[in-house]
Amino acid sequence: MKELDELVSLREQMITRANLKRLAKRNNYAGLLFLAFHFGVIACTGWLVYVSLGTMWIIPAIFVHGAMLATLFAPMHETAHGTAFRMLRLNEAVLWLCSLIYIFPPHWFRYHHAFHHTYTQVRRMDSAMVLPKPITLKEYLFYVSGLMVWKRNLSYLFGHALGHIDPAERAYAPEDQFPVLIRQARIMLLIYAAVAIVAVAYDSWAPVIYWILPRVVGESYARWIRVAEHTGCAEGSDPRVNTRTTLTNSFVRILWWNMPYHAEHHLCAYIPFHALPKFHLQVRDKVTVSSGGYFSVHADLFRKFIRLRHAPRAQ
Repeated sequence: MKELDELVSLREQMITRANLKRLAKRNNYAGLLFLAFHFGVIACTGWLVYVSLGTMWIIPAIFVHGAMLATLFAPMHETAHGTAFRMLRLNEAVLWLCSLIYIFPPHWFRYHHAFHHTYTQVRRMDSAMVLPKPITLKEYLFYVSGLMVWKRNLSYLFGHALGHIDPAERAYAPEDQFPVLIRQARIMLLIYAAVAIVAVAYDSWAPVIYWILPRVVGESYARWIRVAEHTGCAEGSDPRVNTRTTLTNSFVRILWWNMPYHAEHHLCAYIPFHALPKFHLQVRDKVTVSSGGYFSVHADLFRKFIRLRHAPRAQ
C-alpha cells in the first residue's frame, strides 16, 4: 500500500531500525501498572458520586466520574493495537473489558482505527477524521458534545446485532470478519441486557448512576482530547504535520496511556505506550508539538473557528 510504504520510508529517515526495535519491546508489567492506576482513579471518582448522592455536588461528581470513564478509550485504543501487553490473551481480555464499559465493539473499533492510521487526515478516506476544515464554532461545539459519536456508535452496535453491516464499513472491515462483528455486538447487548435485568430485579439504579449517565456525560471530555490530536493540522499522509503531540502534565499522560504523544504514535503505531516518552525525545524536533497543553491547543483552534465562521466550506 502506497501510504504505508511512504510512512516506512519517512520513519527510517528519522530513526534507525535498531532504535525502533529496542523501543518496540512489549511487556505485561507496564500495562498492568497503568491499568491498576486507571481503575483505582475510576473507583475514587465512583466513591465521589456515592457520597454526593442527594446533594448538589452530584452534578460535578457525575461529570468527573464520567470523564474518568471516558479515559478508558486509552487502554481500549492501546489493546486494539495489540501493544498494551506482551501476552495476547491478556491484551484481548482487557480490550473486551474496556470496550464493554466504553460501549464500543472491540473488533469494529480495531478495524475502524486501523483505517484511520492508514489514511490519517486524508479527506473522505480517514475513518476517524475528527473535524474537516474549515469548520464553524457550531460544528466544534456539536462535535465536542459527543452526540454525533453516540449516534454513530450505537447505530453500529445495534445494526451489527441485527446482522447489518453498513456499506461504509466494507471499505475497512474484511468481509470474512463480518460474522465476528455481528457476534460481538450480540454478545455485548446480551451482557447489557443481563445487567439491566439484574438491576430491575433488585430495584437498583446503580448501573445508571455509576455507569450509563456518567459515561454519556463524560464523552465530551474524550472528544475534547481527541480534537487536539489532528484538528488544525495539515491534511495529507505525512505524520510530521498531520498529527499533533500535546505536552501536558503527568496525571493526564498516565490516564491517557501516553496518547498525548500522538505524533509519535502515528509515526510508529507498533511502539508500546510506555516507550512513547523515549521515542518523543528522539523525534520531537521533527514532528508537530504543542508545548502549552490542551487548553492552549483549543484556545488557538477556537480563534481559528471564529475567523472561519463565515468562510465558505471547501468542496
